[in-house]
Order: sequence, then C-alpha cells, then structure tokens
Amino acid sequence: GSNTGSGSNTGSGSNTGSGSNTGSGSNTGSGSNTGSGSNAGSGSNTGSGSNTGSGSNTGSGSNAGSGSNAGSGSNTGSGSTTGNNQDKLSSPTDITTDKQADGSVVISGKGTAGATITISDATGKAIASSTLGSDGNFKLTVPKEAAKAGQKVTLTQVKGGQHSQAITITMPADQPTNLTVTVAANGHAHVAGKGTPGSTIYLFTADGDTLAAGRVGNDGSFDVQVPLDNSKAGTVLAVVQATDGGLSTAIGVKVPSAQPAGVVVDNKDDKVTVSGHGQPGSTVVVTDTTGHKVATGTVGKDGSFTITVPAGAVEPGQTVVITQTTAGTDSNPITITVPSAQPGNIVVKHDNNGVTVTGTGKPGAIIAIKDGQGHSLGTTTIGSDGRFTLTVPNAQLKPGDKLYLTSTHVGVPSKAIVVTVPTKDLGTNGSGITAGNGTKPNVGGTHTGTVTGAGTNVAGNSHHVNGGTNANTGMLHTSPTPGHGTMLGTGNGLNNGTNPVAGNGNGLVGGNGVATPAMAGAGTTAAGADLNAGGGDLQGSVSNPVGASTGHAGTLPQTDETGAGSLAVAGTIMLGLVGLLGARKRREELI
Repeated sequence: GSNTGSGSNTGSGSNTGSGSNTGSGSNTGSGSNTGSGSNAGSGSNTGSGSNTGSGSNTGSGSNAGSGSNAGSGSNTGSGSTTGNNQDKLSSPTDITTDKQADGSVVISGKGTAGATITISDATGKAIASSTLGSDGNFKLTVPKEAAKAGQKVTLTQVKGGQHSQAITITMPADQPTNLTVTVAANGHAHVAGKGTPGSTIYLFTADGDTLAAGRVGNDGSFDVQVPLDNSKAGTVLAVVQATDGGLSTAIGVKVPSAQPAGVVVDNKDDKVTVSGHGQPGSTVVVTDTTGHKVATGTVGKDGSFTITVPAGAVEPGQTVVITQTTAGTDSNPITITVPSAQPGNIVVKHDNNGVTVTGTGKPGAIIAIKDGQGHSLGTTTIGSDGRFTLTVPNAQLKPGDKLYLTSTHVGVPSKAIVVTVPTKDLGTNGSGITAGNGTKPNVGGTHTGTVTGAGTNVAGNSHHVNGGTNANTGMLHTSPTPGHGTMLGTGNGLNNGTNPVAGNGNGLVGGNGVATPAMAGAGTTAAGADLNAGGGDLQGSVSNPVGASTGHAGTLPQTDETGAGSLAVAGTIMLGLVGLLGARKRREELI
C-alpha cells in the first residue's frame, strides 16, 4: 500500500518483509516511514500507490496505527473500491397473456421504472420492446405469426447495462366460445361450447383442482359432464382449453339453477300471462328487453305458476325474459316473444256452403286458417266492428279435421287456436229421418174415448203397438182402415211427396183422410190414414163403404150429413193438406 499526498504511516506500523517501494510509489511530503516496518506479502506499492483486488478498504486514504495492507486488499484513489461483478436487475412480475381475436397475443406485467422490456422469439430475434414509465407497467403485443398456441417467447428487461433474467412464456390457446352450463335431468351439470378441433377442455374448481376433461370434436363442439358433487346450483367452475401445449386464459362459469319447464306466454283479451312449471317455492321473474323487471311470481307446491303481466308493460312483438331463482342462484334465461291477442268468441259451422268460422278480434288484424300440414285454407281481415267471418269450401275439409286459426296484427301473429270441423248440419229438419218408426203426430184427435186395441196401417211401413193415447187433448184411437189409406212409398217424407191415400173413390167422405208423413226431429212418419181420426166415426150417419170402424171402446161425437158434418170432414182434410205442403217445402229445402 502506498500513502500519497498528506497521508502518513505513523505509530508502530512498519513496512517489513520483501516488499519494496519502487517508482513513484514513495512516501513524500511530510509523511515519513519510520521503524523497521515493511510491506509484506504479495502486495506491492506501485505507480500511484494503489493495490487492486476483489477486496476494498475505503476511507480517506490513510493507514493509521498498527494496521497494515496485506494480501489482495487494495486502496484506490480516494479510498473507494470497485470490482468486476455487478448487481443484476430483478425480473418483471405479474405477467399475463391475452389472446386477441386477430391471433396476436398481448403480454402485460410490471417491471423497473425506466427499464426497457424486450420480447424475443425462439431464434432470439426481438419482436417487441418498450421503455417503462414511472409506474413500471407494460403491455406488449406479440404478432400473430409468432403467437401460435404452444410457441415460446422470452422476455427481459435492461437498465443501465444491467439485465434481468430471461422469462420464457408459452403462447396461449384460443379461449373456448359459446359456453353454456345446463343441468340435466340426472342432476349433472354440463359445460358445452365451441373450441379448436382436437384440443382438450379442462374443468377446474375455483381452487384450481381438476374436475373433468373432454375433447373438442372435429366440428369444433364439446360437452363436458361435471361430477355430481360439483353440480350444485351456484358452484363456480373454471374452463380452460389446451392446444399444442398452450393453455387458454381461464373462463369462470357458474352452475345455474334449473330452468322452469313448459313456459308459455299467452295473450288473450289483451292480457299477457306467463305460465309453466318450476321448483316449488322458487321465484320466477319476468323482465323486458331492457332488463327491467315487469312481473314476478312464486312456484306453487304443485310445481306450477301463472304470472299476469300488468297491462301496457309489454307489447306484442316485444320479448320477455323468464328466469327462476332457487336458493339465490338464477337459472339460464328463457326468451319468448309476446304474441298478438288471440281472436275470441269462435264459432264453427259446417253446412252445404262449407265450414264457416266466425269470431271477434282486433280491427284490422288478419285472420288466417291453416290445416294440420300448415297449408293456408283462407284469410280475412277483421272489420272495424271487431268481427270476422271466413268460409272454407267443403271440398277441402271433412268432419274431424283440425283447423289452426291465428290473428296477425302489425306483423305479429297470435298463438294458434285449434278447432275441429264438426259434422255437417243439414238444417232444421235434421239428417236422420227414418221411415216407418210408428210415431203418430199429435194432431186431429179430440175425443175422450180410450183406445183399447192397436190399429195397424195395412199399406204403410208403420206398426203401432201403443194404446193410441193422444198426448194433447184426449185419447186418439188407431182404427184400421183396410182397403183405404195405402201409402205410396215408405213414408219417409223425402221421396214420395204428399203420399196421397189410394182409396176406393169415397175415402174422403168416409174418413179415409190423407197420409201426412212427419218431418220433425228424428224423422218420424205418420201412419197411413191416421189423420182421419178413426175412419167412419167422423161421418156420423154417412155410411162407411167399407164397414164400421173397429178398434176402440169409446164413442165419438156423432154428426149428420148436414153442413156441420161436412165441415168436420173438410177440416180434417185441410189439416192433412197443410201437413203435406209443409213436408214438401222442407223436402225442397233439403234437396
């Protein structure tokens, strides 16, 4: 060691040994070397008197007292020591990667303020760099060609000639998309979505434990089942896709509660209702497209619910969102469009003109009828009075066919109303007229006698087994009129017109009458000459060309051949004619 300038070695310190002071390394000035002290060891005082080495003694440049400079220690300049080893920068922290839609990757983190961050590809070529600001935050983009899943890049920071250790980063895989979480009937949750074909989808717990894995199919879709213990509503899962060694950024999903089932939105009489089935005690919420809550309801003990939306809260054509909340966890939403109001007061008739549908609805709305295959059968517009009538030809329909009726207003259709084509209505006379059923019309008879025998229409198809009781004013007997009152036809009132009685010339006087087939109800037919009310009983003293009337025990009021007697017979004939005219008119209507 050498003392230069005003430095002096004093005291018992001595330079000893083989060390020698040479060159300019001398004690000058007022400093003096005293005693037998010498510089010992390998140290030598040379030149400007500095000993260099890895050790450093710093100070004002003076060795005082008994201290000696030995070994590799060096005193430099004013007493400061420098060496070959330099402190290194710490590595950046909080590194994240984010795959972009264009295929590039953004790397973010935190480094040393003022340092330069550099990203290099696998060949060592710098592909991105940036100088950090005072906060040390950085964000660099790795171009698409260097950012394929599984490729590696290195990141370093440099400041003042100091370098941090390089960090190796693997380029991430694409994140899976279109993720949905549903709960199956067996209670298992399922995570489904789209990914990179051939990649692996991993499911993790919130703590990072692996739960399940599944492969992405060739069509890019996947469906991974969650273990039952992790399928409870509210459980949080992380979804990661692995492609060629690169992992996507984890996406968090939550197991929902079960959706309500069979949800229907109806619009009847301008009243919108939401109904369906859910978890008893759960809350069902209806919101509009803006997320505003418009109605709520609670699922009943039987699992059903019906919620009425306040008038004006939603309009036809708008969508409503329905969710079920169970134990604080929402179900996946169900979105349904509010339909137009259904038509009301629907009446369906089927006659010779076709099938006619009438009803009421919103004026200006379009009424459409379709068959079961969706083919249009006709349309009409609801009038200003709110009524409509639409007829479909018979050739297109038959009894039992289903018709689907909708009302469309401002482009929004209603829910279909299903109606069934009824049996064809043939009018007031019915279509089931049957010949020869033996039913007697309640006309003509006025006597009070009780018939004790059963009259038989010889030429008709009807056989009376009743006692001839008249349900109106008295008891009507059924006296046989052999040889008279033969009906031309079967008495069904449809084919043989007036069915006149084929008598023997004086039947109109002798009480043979005119047969009057009945047309009402089930198609009953009067029998033969019954309307003459007992043959000869009405003629009084006029002789019966066939013989006396039989088949009754009572006595009818007697008449003579005077005008009164003739009028009685004429009245009976007129009743028969009136009946025949009515039958003919009804027959013509049917034909």
